[in-house]
Amino acid sequence: MFDVGRLVAAGVHPQDAEELLGAWEQFSLDRLYLVDEAAREGWLYKPRFQREVAGLEHAMLEDVGEDGWDRLLYGSGQPNRVVVRQVLEGSSADLAGLQPGDVIMRYNDRRVFKTEWLQAATARGRPGAVVRLEVFRGGEPITVDVERGPLGTLLRNAHVPPPVP
Repeated sequence: MFDVGRLVAAGVHPQDAEELLGAWEQFSLDRLYLVDEAAREGWLYKPRFQREVAGLEHAMLEDVGEDGWDRLLYGSGQPNRVVVRQVLEGSSADLAGLQPGDVIMRYNDRRVFKTEWLQAATARGRPGAVVRLEVFRGGEPITVDVERGPLGTLLRNAHVPPPVP
């Protein structure tokens, strides 16, 4: 359920929060119709369904922008951050200096909102190519370079109030 009050309490202007509610309701309706179609046609539990849902998410992200998507996730009670739980010794993340508690914000200049998005991003492109990773550590932004491919971390999704300018 989308909670306008949660967004307002986080500092989002009430009118903006109401507009995000409308966007979330449309997204939810589109997803509901997608579930219905997939169930009727027999591909609800197939990779196609996940691709279609990802397409809906990315279309909404394009419509509302990164900050809007962040607020939509937060307002709906969904995770909107990826946090490093553990860094595996000798991994790309270890060599780059990542630490438990780091919040991964961007991978290769693309915002990351959940672990699935990060895992998909690390699998794209040429393995071993250097990409930029932006994290928050103790509330401060840090940028490091890592090799494209598995980071070598254990991650968790988190639900965090979005920053409000």
